[in-house]
Amino acid sequence: MKRINFVVFLIAITVACAVPAFAQGETVVVTGYRASEQSEAPYVTLIQRADHLITKVRVVCDTRDLDKRKGELRQTLHDMIAEAAHTKSISLSIGDDMLVDFTDEMLDKVIVPDSKADTSDAYVVIKTGLGKDDTFNGATQRIKDYVTRTPKTGRTEILLEEPWNLGLVQPERYRPALLAKIADDAK
Repeated sequence: MKRINFVVFLIAITVACAVPAFAQGETVVVTGYRASEQSEAPYVTLIQRADHLITKVRVVCDTRDLDKRKGELRQTLHDMIAEAAHTKSISLSIGDDMLVDFTDEMLDKVIVPDSKADTSDAYVVIKTGLGKDDTFNGATQRIKDYVTRTPKTGRTEILLEEPWNLGLVQPERYRPALLAKIADDAK
């Protein structure tokens, strides 16, 4: 199997490096492409292995009674946090481009009405750390296994609907290497 080797484009790194510092534990979501998908336009690239494989899941419940539905969602979200705490390879976040750790204090903030009547949902990001020997299939299977073993309360479901993305922790650490490449290219 191919290893997960991705190219992080200059624009993603430049944006990430423009921010002076990130809070501890924050992850930046970047666009990843295989080297064979690069365009012909001249640019500087910095090849760096991602720290996490990421996907956003939809936690949905369609119990008729609103209070019961929210209670079932809260319990399932709490169980997701508890289950993630029992593994070294899975962590939970919320956000889109900048991810912050998901905690029990955020449960009521992420539960929102769905477009269907009598349905509510929440979106949570599941991250799995990537080691040097990880494959895409192995990393995705860890997330799928985590979703399967997480207890679901009542009519709650955890749906894997979003694409797989990559995450970098503290991307500013690559700034010197990136600036050196830009300087070399300018010569």
